[in-house]
Amino acid sequence: VNLTTGTAGASINIAGSPIGIAVTPDGKTVYVTDRSGNQVWPIVVATNTLGSPIPVGTSPESIAVTPDGATAYVVNSGSSSVTPITVATNTPGTAIPVSPGPEQIAITPDGHTVYVSSANSGTAPGAVTPITVATNTPGTPITVGVVPVGVAVTPDSKTVYVTNEHDGTVTPIDVATNTAGTAIPVGSQPYGIAI
Repeated sequence: VNLTTGTAGASINIAGSPIGIAVTPDGKTVYVTDRSGNQVWPIVVATNTLGSPIPVGTSPESIAVTPDGATAYVVNSGSSSVTPITVATNTPGTAIPVSPGPEQIAITPDGHTVYVSSANSGTAPGAVTPITVATNTPGTPITVGVVPVGVAVTPDSKTVYVTNEHDGTVTPIDVATNTAGTAIPVGSQPYGIAI
């Protein structure tokens, strides 16, 4: 959509089930997850053309790009993993295991850590898995509320907030220690979150 004129351009047809989307900080590439195809499609913004699909894990959903634009991280909901993609070459790296039932993803503004929410069984408390960007290694999952979904990080990279859909709370996580604070009661079935 052209924001100056408010008009829609020609559709970019993507086979499968496009669901998640992220843009590189330089604005040159858009990445779209294809849930049914188990792949990610890069789109060249200058020409609005599709690049070659990038194979990832099972049922990819959410995606986020590091602030330096070097890596895109894809949440594979069906294989309980996150696939890092090197943006310069559009090549996938080794999948990183996370807690079962991963949902959403956020990256700290300082680019140091990725946080992935996971619903687990859907009745027991879920978890948030921190991933160290420098080494692509997962840390100890952080227990939060029931069915954590939305994840957002404060601009100073000090606190992560997670919505817990099934118990109507938001859990703050201290980034320095990766520990969960006291859950904050909010409305019924919180899902998305922004700071």
